[in-house]
Amino acid sequence: MRTRASIAGRIIRCGGCGIALDEDGSEPPAARSPCPACGSTTRRVEQSIGGSVTVRSMLALKAKPRTGKWFVKQKIGDELYRATGRWHRLRRLFDRRHDRYVEHIEDAETGELVKHVEEPLSSHVGHGDARNRED
Repeated sequence: MRTRASIAGRIIRCGGCGIALDEDGSEPPAARSPCPACGSTTRRVEQSIGGSVTVRSMLALKAKPRTGKWFVKQKIGDELYRATGRWHRLRRLFDRRHDRYVEHIEDAETGELVKHVEEPLSSHVGHGDARNRED
């Protein structure tokens, strides 16, 4: 999750009636001019801050029978590519029952296609966990 904040504004108000005053707010109470509306020298400082939050999500699932190995693994969502520090949208599917491997990666900001692979899972050797496989 990413947050970004910026100071949006500062308003000095009269502590008695609440009207906005054209002051900087740093003067001691004895040196302040009284409020033109109510005569009070108390002040209330309002500071507003704005920002934005970006939420990223990833769903991973694995389907398997009660006993034995998984027959489907899938990942869908946002993933940070550490080499570039950029976020990507990822869809990766391993399907043993239908001998299918699909990987689709796009840049999250630009929508540009980074990688698309669709091949039989039995041909997907030498990648990830399959690097150490000798069959």
